[in-house]
Amino acid sequence: MKSLRFEISYVTAWGEHLAVFYAIDTAEPQVVLMQSADGAAWHVQLDAPDNAQGIRYAYRVVNEAGHTVREELNSWRHFRFNHRGAVTFCDSWTEHQLPELYHRAAFSQSIMLPRGSDELHMEHLSAPCLLLLHALKPQPGHHWVAVGSTEAWGDWHPERGKRLQRTGTYEWALPLSPDDFIRGVDYKTLLFFIGLFVSVCGLEKTGVLDIIARFITNISGGHVATIVVIILWLSAVTSAFVDNIPFAATMIPVIRSIAAVEGMDVGVLAWALSLGTDLGGNATPIGASANVVGTSVSAKGGYPIGWGRYCKYCVPATILVMAVSTVCLFLRYL
Repeated sequence: MKSLRFEISYVTAWGEHLAVFYAIDTAEPQVVLMQSADGAAWHVQLDAPDNAQGIRYAYRVVNEAGHTVREELNSWRHFRFNHRGAVTFCDSWTEHQLPELYHRAAFSQSIMLPRGSDELHMEHLSAPCLLLLHALKPQPGHHWVAVGSTEAWGDWHPERGKRLQRTGTYEWALPLSPDDFIRGVDYKTLLFFIGLFVSVCGLEKTGVLDIIARFITNISGGHVATIVVIILWLSAVTSAFVDNIPFAATMIPVIRSIAAVEGMDVGVLAWALSLGTDLGGNATPIGASANVVGTSVSAKGGYPIGWGRYCKYCVPATILVMAVSTVCLFLRYL
């Protein structure tokens, strides 16, 4: 029997599991649930007949009733065993749509044990800089291509990808150079931060921040507890849409002004400001520098995270930790 192991990283919701849909040669597709100790790293071990020639498989998320909740787009992966007795597939979830005539590579990295050998052989994107694919010959007029997140690799458009050359009966290869691993500067993210800091500086120079300080003082009526709550939640809401680092820096003179006028301990306001800006920045994709960079890198890697998906999980969590922070501030300082 051939030993097949599937590994993939994917964070699921409560009550959801990852499953492998697979078919050996021309057999009907089957499904097997994967196991995970933390709901993020999933794996499963399968056996295939010793005379099996190949496999096609895909990952799907299923609920406790076994119904499919979501699945990868056009995700059937193809792999030819070529007399190998053990294969470990290390994959990544994909949400990139490909035209129907294209097929995905069977693995991000595959560790294979040839029949009759105790030596593992690893084939993946690394030295000696060769991208290797095991697959059937495409239909006449079609070619195997590799696509990526840079312009040189087609910006995820298969028609602009790099063509693989046939090196064996079921083997296709693409030589790589160090330049293929170099990514360009993310100018969109860079320009975003330039504009952000310019805007915040403009607010400070035009006196808008002083107006905010007077506004907070007036609506609070001079009550310390009210001022703390206002600064905490105002900072959280604002930091969800304005980068929290420059916002916190520009709010420092605001809380100093409030503390001087009301005779308050500036340390209490500083804690309210720091908690609000730090936790509130988690609510949206643009609330913190790490969020912007992370979502940008994820999109370039082929895994876009939209506002809806991000806020669905992060907004409730942010509200919860903000409520806990409010209670903690009251118990500690008020």
